[in-house]
Amino acid sequence: MKYVPMVFNMDEELRALKNQEFSNNIAPFIQIIKDNDSKEEKTNILDNIEQIISFKKDNTFFLSAPNINTQTHHHSNTLNRFSSYNNVIPVLEVNLDSYTFGDIKNLKNSLSYERFCFKVLAKTFSKISIEVTTLINEDDYFLYDFNNQDLFHEDIQSEITLINQIKNHKNFKTITLGHFMPTMDYEIEK
Repeated sequence: MKYVPMVFNMDEELRALKNQEFSNNIAPFIQIIKDNDSKEEKTNILDNIEQIISFKKDNTFFLSAPNINTQTHHHSNTLNRFSSYNNVIPVLEVNLDSYTFGDIKNLKNSLSYERFCFKVLAKTFSKISIEVTTLINEDDYFLYDFNNQDLFHEDIQSEITLINQIKNHKNFKTITLGHFMPTMDYEIEK
């Protein structure tokens, strides 16, 4: 089992990744939310990420660049920068508001990788299930993103059943990304 911490490319988080020793059972999921220069260290964010990946060759890194730029070319160039590293897996995710069949295939074909991670938000898999099913392979990952309110929702249960059926045929690896938030119901003593 691997622990997959979600890391945004903030200066502090990247510094912690770089300076912290961790086992190969930790596979950081780095969400590249900006690709411009760091004001604090006067270095390029992508250079910092690349340095971390090159130093920690025993760790798998999932890289996502969802909001950098809406242009597929820029998105692909950002992720392809890391394609020479065998320990990097690009995360494929699409904007479901403007999704059309073929978007995931186009994104996948624009990247120079052997394996991929398909990220799907809970209660949205039906919109992309046919395309993902045709594209996902044995060495790929499927990341299912949900929050604790969704866990026992009927739609979630049916999606999980469908994902498991597809997994039985395709034998890919699955990751769940749960957002668990405690309830904040406190009673104040008088």
